[in-house]
Amino acid sequence: MNKIALVFLLCGFCWNHAQASNPQIRDCNLTQGTVHLVTVDSAAVQGQQLLLCAYNTGSQIDGVTLTGLPDYSTLAFSTLQSNPNGSDCASQGGETLVGQTLNGPGTVSLCVFSDGSAVTSKALQAGLSSALNAQLSAAFSTLSHR
Repeated sequence: MNKIALVFLLCGFCWNHAQASNPQIRDCNLTQGTVHLVTVDSAAVQGQQLLLCAYNTGSQIDGVTLTGLPDYSTLAFSTLQSNPNGSDCASQGGETLVGQTLNGPGTVSLCVFSDGSAVTSKALQAGLSSALNAQLSAAFSTLSHR
């Protein structure tokens, strides 16, 4: 019984340490998002796992985009910023892919850009000024002013 309790304590410590030391997870949590891991295959990200930050309104964006603010702008961020009323993936130079979530609701349709950044297709189509992206827009604002 004591060994089992010790294992649970160690696992909890390791998970908390991983969350605190991973800036993508930290920034997702800071902006009230939920971390999802997604596997995708494309020219930009061959069989890699992307960390996505998901918001209650349904939008999701890759963790690198969140962590890079305010100093580094990914293609996903700049595309959302320059198309506040929405756009489609192909016209913005992205590739629409279906990602398989490892710890989430199953599959997700993503627009993946040549720099490896990604946003859900429905978030891109709705535009940053839409209700769907209200939490994502607030996250951008929070992280851009740190």
